[in-house]
Amino acid sequence: GATALVIVTPLTPETRGLIGEPELAALAPGAVVIDVSRGGVTDLDALVEALEVGQIAAAAVDVFPTEPLPADDRLWNTPNLLVTPHTAGNSADYQRRIASCFADNLLAFEQGFTPPGKVDRATGY
Repeated sequence: GATALVIVTPLTPETRGLIGEPELAALAPGAVVIDVSRGGVTDLDALVEALEVGQIAAAAVDVFPTEPLPADDRLWNTPNLLVTPHTAGNSADYQRRIASCFADNLLAFEQGFTPPGKVDRATGY
């Protein structure tokens, strides 16, 4: 099995619960899991169980079904699990990048073109 799993996908009806016990069990013992997708893609109970039994060595999760993650959630105290506050996209130039994206979308809209960042609500991305 794989030694690392990085989960980067939108949350759609097809991806809800995509990663669960069978997928985690298919990883090589001691694998590492990183989830930066959307809350609901990964079964977090299965992830915690895989950590507790040693199926995976470590995990980092940036997305949760409820955000912010409640202060009393057991994920905060799960050994070998790094919890981050769903701000992985923030960087020193974040404001510049978001303003540029907005300007590109506005210009396309004003010129009658489909904005490059348009989300297809039927597919969810």
